[in-house]
Amino acid sequence: MVKVRVSKKYHDYIDFQTVSLEYGHSQHFLLSWHDFEKLDRGEDVIAKSLQREDGATPCKAYFYRKAWAGELAVSFFWRDERRIKYNEDGSKDNEYGSEHVLLPYDDLYAFIREQSWSGAPSEWKCLALEESKQSRLVFVEKRNLRKCLSNKLIRKKLVRFLRDRFCDPDVPQVNFYDRAVPYSFTFEDICGTAFRTLGAVTLLHADDL
Repeated sequence: MVKVRVSKKYHDYIDFQTVSLEYGHSQHFLLSWHDFEKLDRGEDVIAKSLQREDGATPCKAYFYRKAWAGELAVSFFWRDERRIKYNEDGSKDNEYGSEHVLLPYDDLYAFIREQSWSGAPSEWKCLALEESKQSRLVFVEKRNLRKCLSNKLIRKKLVRFLRDRFCDPDVPQVNFYDRAVPYSFTFEDICGTAFRTLGAVTLLHADDL
């Protein structure tokens, strides 16, 4: 779970903290309002944790907005006081804890913008989203798909290929179109950016399966 607060002590910052069974409560990470505006414009930003009393280097959180998926990816890194590693000379080092989460960006954005309203809640809690491991496959044209599905061997080959090849979580959707070549397709990655990956899925040696 991730807790987001509008800091009363640090008025110019948004306070992020993770809670998990493995690490408990993480340190507090402060994202400035200025950096949140940059994040909303599509820029990656870094937030630092609160300065420790012992003067240790603050830990960091990396924020990356997946605009095409409506998600905010955050990687938190902090010094875990409960995990101590002893060196050969007897000195000790704290190991680092880390959490990598996905949050619904629109819900977070709404909470942040509500802070200008009187009586708005000052804390937002959200369970991390499960990361999708499979792109959504859309066959815009279905003539060749129907031919593939009608042949048991070709159907098996196609299903395995699609499962193993189109599994990039950063590409939420892939569109397929018929080719003149039997049982084959062109494809286009749909990921909300100006850059698209285009390619072809071709059944080789269709005359000798």
